[in-house]
Amino acid sequence: MTSIEMHFSSANYEVCEVTESTDLDSLRGQWLGFLPQVMNRSYVHEFSWSKAVSSDLLPGRVAYYCVYDSGKLIAVVPLERCSRGVGFFSLRWLQLPTDSNIYLNDILVDRAYARSGILDFVLKHVASQSGFSWDYCKLRKFSEQSTLFAELQDTSSLVRKISECDYIPCGERADLQHISRKMWKNCTRLARKAEREVGEIALSSSELSGQREEFYREFMNIESSGWKGHDGSCTSLAADELAQKFFGALFVNCGEDIRSRVFLLHFGEKAVAGMLAIRVGGTWHILKVGYSEEYKKYGPGSVLLQRFIELMVDDPEVTEINLTTAPYWADRWHFESAAVYEAVCFGPTLLANLSFIYFYAKDKLASIRDRWISPAKGVCD
Repeated sequence: MTSIEMHFSSANYEVCEVTESTDLDSLRGQWLGFLPQVMNRSYVHEFSWSKAVSSDLLPGRVAYYCVYDSGKLIAVVPLERCSRGVGFFSLRWLQLPTDSNIYLNDILVDRAYARSGILDFVLKHVASQSGFSWDYCKLRKFSEQSTLFAELQDTSSLVRKISECDYIPCGERADLQHISRKMWKNCTRLARKAEREVGEIALSSSELSGQREEFYREFMNIESSGWKGHDGSCTSLAADELAQKFFGALFVNCGEDIRSRVFLLHFGEKAVAGMLAIRVGGTWHILKVGYSEEYKKYGPGSVLLQRFIELMVDDPEVTEINLTTAPYWADRWHFESAAVYEAVCFGPTLLANLSFIYFYAKDKLASIRDRWISPAKGVCD
């Protein structure tokens, strides 16, 4: 299969299938021009995000199905094509780009084509034109605010909640009243203690392009000093070459089309906590938070988050801070939360029928389980 394939459908729709990162570059201008029309725009819709996924995180694994109407780009659907042997059969399925560093997912659809069956059109195209007769399509980690959530309202797909996504409204200071007063006071106390015993507290960010690499490397050093480092779970960026390149593409080698920042908290001259965040519209999306194990007793991660919230609440252009997940430590803050979902669509094959029975039974058993057991917040199956 060539890296870009053109197929035509009925009416004026056309599908361009892009499977190579270098060919994705040729769509950059169209993509950026299309973004203002995208429904419920988020950081996962940005061109730089998809470019980094395609080039650095999942190289060679993601196909981008670009849908055109009379030459106008109206949708982009990113999908992985997967298969594995099951007895005498080969099970084949589609899924959204999947990796432990992808916390939320979505497709891009022009709001003028909302709920017009674009996703169904692309899935049928893959089965009929791309030579990949899939049994099921698993769409995982999309929020209530996503384009996917809206698109799936008129389908027969199995949809279930799998986790939550915490967020903080930032319209005005009154929004802070919803945050735990106990946690806020505790952060203030720890900050004062740190100032007395270590040094003045300051929050800075990589606003200038010349600062990006320095700030990013400092963040990696901070993150790897704790339990995520080589002596712990080995989940830090410093311990994962692909993830390091992926976030480096977003926060160091990024263009002006994405507003990504590394935030660092200093106690005196020492950087003690860091955060990777991307702003789209009025929302800051937090992707990574790390803190120095050496200064753990001062709660540097919590102090960083408190200072960040204070800064953004006072910015009239910022309306929300989104954590992109619901980490266990956020429970203490009593943030607002939104549901995150998974959906499964089924193809016309025999194995699709068996897959439907499997997922339907799994969904029913999960519903019964959830009646008796309260699932841990933010934990995905």
